[in-house]
Amino acid sequence: MGGAELVLDPPSLETIAEFFRRRGREMAPANRIQAMFPAGSTVLPNAVGTAPGMTARVGTSDVFVMPGVPHEMKWVFEHEVRPRLSLPRRTIRTHIVHTFGRGESDVGQMIADLMTRGQSTTVGTTVCSGMVSVRLIIRSETAEQAQTEEQRLVAELRRRLGDLVVGEGEDTMASVAGRLLHRKGQTLATAESCTGGLLGSLITAVAGSSEYYLGGAVSYANAAKQTLLGVDSELLERHGAVSEPVAAAMAEGCRHRLAADWAIAITGIAGPGGDSEEKPVGLVYTALAGPAGTTVTRHLFPGNREHIRERAAMAALNELRLAMGG
Repeated sequence: MGGAELVLDPPSLETIAEFFRRRGREMAPANRIQAMFPAGSTVLPNAVGTAPGMTARVGTSDVFVMPGVPHEMKWVFEHEVRPRLSLPRRTIRTHIVHTFGRGESDVGQMIADLMTRGQSTTVGTTVCSGMVSVRLIIRSETAEQAQTEEQRLVAELRRRLGDLVVGEGEDTMASVAGRLLHRKGQTLATAESCTGGLLGSLITAVAGSSEYYLGGAVSYANAAKQTLLGVDSELLERHGAVSEPVAAAMAEGCRHRLAADWAIAITGIAGPGGDSEEKPVGLVYTALAGPAGTTVTRHLFPGNREHIRERAAMAALNELRLAMGG
């Protein structure tokens, strides 16, 4: 740094060697370089790793060098760098609110004034598998002020977005639906065609899903729809596999055969082939059979095969969430 010679710092070398001794290992010669610093610099101890950090004056600036991004770097910054900086301590909190059912531009319009640049709180949106997530970054002088502002903004987002809000933080569509099922002591079964087990995979990715998920049928072929779910062959011939009546029959047959409180069925055309003028790629019917009867929703999803399948599974779970009051 600045042409300075590297010199060995004996205390740092001993600390590194002790780090290895405590773990029953011998320090490799290559680790010796971690204890060498430009002459005139100050060593910054690292209690969570082997390599120390350092600071030095270069021209009119203080330069800080930290190891081990991100874990070791965070420790060295908090314990060694921050105390040396003449900066006011500020609290930064982040929070994410997940929505489903409207596009990113629609959600953006509903919260446009909150997204104005130049405020102490930054509000932005991201999209994944049809889920629009609103991210809050709150900056405040104290932790109490940041928490108060966070609570205020989350409440305002929920007021404006209503039942578009699926959950917050680490919530997923499947975990929220599962929580509702668990809370009410109810069970779920699935019948899938074009999604080929993706819906069941999303559900069982949630720890504890065995408490409410009974299982499902991947009835890809018409024969499987008849054998596994009891769908009438005449219904299939008259309306086709991708139709409202067949989706309803799949859900009702699944609910009956697995003795579930709720059953979800999905049938559609994920593409890229198999479409027609009447039934284009992206046409999907999702059906939900429950204690109060059966509802079927027609969707026309854009995108490629993967996107259509993902959106179909998410939409079906969202319909269950809404039906259960989530």
